[in-house]
Amino acid sequence: MDAINKRKSIRNFEDDFVNADTLSRVFKIIESKSKQGPHGYSFDFEIIAQNLSGQNRKLSTYGLLTGKYAAIVAWSGSEPESLMDYGYVLENIALDCVDMGLGTCWLGGSLSKQDIIQEMRSDKSHQQGIYALLAFGFKNRQKKIIRNVFFGKKRKRKEFHELFSFDSTDSVTDDIKKYVLDGVRWAPSDMNSQPIRAEWKENRVHFYLTDDKSLLRYVDAGIAMSHFEYRAKRQGFEGNWVFEPKQDHPQNFVHFASYEITKTNE
Repeated sequence: MDAINKRKSIRNFEDDFVNADTLSRVFKIIESKSKQGPHGYSFDFEIIAQNLSGQNRKLSTYGLLTGKYAAIVAWSGSEPESLMDYGYVLENIALDCVDMGLGTCWLGGSLSKQDIIQEMRSDKSHQQGIYALLAFGFKNRQKKIIRNVFFGKKRKRKEFHELFSFDSTDSVTDDIKKYVLDGVRWAPSDMNSQPIRAEWKENRVHFYLTDDKSLLRYVDAGIAMSHFEYRAKRQGFEGNWVFEPKQDHPQNFVHFASYEITKTNE
């Protein structure tokens, strides 16, 4: 089972904090991954966590998360390209954390930015911002999911055809391609809104946002890019991200990237 299949947003963590060995392994994951996204933006990720003396460091999530957890975060510019790269790079790290047995959860609007800024090594708030972070820890298997105003009833994923077959001429029937695209369907997004759409046209896959009203939409876009590339490469689709201007889709979807396939294992 790949990390995308194993991944789900965890909001209830164990009461015992992740130990020094686990934090060390997460540090190694961060160091082993490329810090640069497809647009060329790089990030200096930090871990905000309870220190080894047992003192709690601040990380307010307005009760959205329970138990003990840490978070991976970095400063980012507000440009759409920077936010896409942020989502892409941090989700690459997140999938490796899932593989080592950790629970993860993306947080965007539902966190105290000021608390986080106070914990960062350097204050770049005059030129950059904190737009999202990745919480991680060990899933609490005893507690039931707490319903709150953020989530209400249990959410369901949109059906495959709603995201990737919005035009009958663009329907994907190949099982391997469907498997790759389904990784995008399971990508986390702000409030689980699933704003990503895609069409597979011969050797290019074009990606769209249903709207770009929120900056977090572009973080979602980067996360989706990470999921697509993760599955594509494991199925033998080697390629590159391209960002040439493309006419928006007739349904007014906003094009943000295309993946050009240069090699397959077929």
